[in-house]
This record gives sequence, structure tokens and C-alpha cells, in this order.
Amino acid sequence: MKFPNKIHFYYPSLTLNIPGIQLEKIADISSNEAVKGLSYGSFEDGISINIDCTKHLYEQAEYYTEKYLSNRTNSNLKDAKYFVNMLKVSEFKTSLTSKLSD
Repeated sequence: MKFPNKIHFYYPSLTLNIPGIQLEKIADISSNEAVKGLSYGSFEDGISINIDCTKHLYEQAEYYTEKYLSNRTNSNLKDAKYFVNMLKVSEFKTSLTSKLSD
């Protein structure tokens, strides 16, 4: 799949709603390195896949995690979790999730 990319247009995120496929029948969904965030779940009579190719998603997740660690407010925790939860499953995501749990 390719995202549209024109001189004045940038589409970093996409949600696919695919009817007729049951989540229980899927063994795994994977992506290449261009995809920074990947999540999926049940949607009506099928599945919904969220794909995020935002260039700086890793940096945003790390920034807000460090911001929370230096100033542990509920607001900063919510911001950090928002960006960390967008990341696809990886060692990096696991590391940030662990930091937020301490």
C-alpha cells in the first residue's frame, strides 16, 4: 500500500476498516520500518487497522515520556501515554511503557 504524497499534501496516518474479516482469524499484522505506529481491533463486522507513518512519532513519544518523568503530573502522563500507545509493538515502545509504569 502507498500513501498519497504530493508537493502540498502529506498523509501520515490512515485507518482501514475492512468488513468481513474477524480479528480472531488474524495471526499477525506487521509492517516495514516506514510505519511507526500500528494498531488494530474489531470494528462492526470486520477489523480496523490504524497505520501511522508520522516521521517524528518516536521522538514525540520519547519527548512526552521524558517530560512526564521530569514533572509527574496527570496531564503529562496522559500526553506521554497518548504518544506511546500510538507506537507499533517494538522494544522502544516496551521501554517507554516500562518507564511510565515506574
